[in-house]
Amino acid sequence: MRGSAGRDSQSPWVEAALRVHEDRNLTRLTVARSVMFATIWLYLLFNYGPAVALENLGVMALFVAFGLAIC
Repeated sequence: MRGSAGRDSQSPWVEAALRVHEDRNLTRLTVARSVMFATIWLYLLFNYGPAVALENLGVMALFVAFGLAIC
């Protein structure tokens, strides 16, 4: 069992590999979230009309923008 040092006892190449995977997964999550909001917006557009879709466009665009800002 590992001591209380945790990630401090890992070698630098392991930490670098973990960082690369974390960055890649954050990018994948951001793309998936953006596609999800675009899909929801298209659903609103085709099922409820342009007025409802445009009402919600600003809020959805903010969610996508915040996601892209942290990526």
